Amino acid sequence: QQMITEGIITSPEDILDASRRTNKEASRMHHIILEMLELSKLESKEETKLEELNVNSILTDILEQFNNDIVEKRLELITSLEDMSLIMNYSHLYQLVRNLVENAIKYNVDGGKLEISLSKKNREFIVRDTGVGISSQEQSRIFERFYRVDKARSKDQGGTGLGLSIVKHICTLYNADIFLTSKLNKGTTIKIQFK
Repeated sequence: QQMITEGIITSPEDILDASRRTNKEASRMHHIILEMLELSKLESKEETKLEELNVNSILTDILEQFNNDIVEKRLELITSLEDMSLIMNYSHLYQLVRNLVENAIKYNVDGGKLEISLSKKNREFIVRDTGVGISSQEQSRIFERFYRVDKARSKDQGGTGLGLSIVKHICTLYNADIFLTSKLNKGTTIKIQFK
């Protein structure tokens, strides 16, 4: 933007390209700031409003938001959703579900599968994809803040390395267990077991 302002970039095509790149980077930075604020709030353990929430309803809303991405990637969406309610803060549950669904879409392969299940009996939320997967060496680090498995690919897709850290913090806050199974180039399954 400085080069445009100072007249270094002058052609309409170059100005448009520079503006697009600036906008993309600004959007990514905005996303990082919001996620850092969310992490900060989680770590402060400030008192939050708890209420009975229908997980199925929140999940359905999130899947509708990502419908264009699912269609664009030609993903086969397979759901097994029992009616499950949890006593949680709305923002926390929303963030947890959204981050897991978004990752399963973002790091999936074109034409892959996205499987999501809710089990009332087992109090489980499971998200499974057929995407790029995570090597066994990196699996222990993916819940660290700012850690990205494939930094170049993740940055290109708008990844901040904070989403799974937020998920882990929320699970810790509600004493929920998180389980990860993944194979490189085969896919990833994340299971949240609520108490």
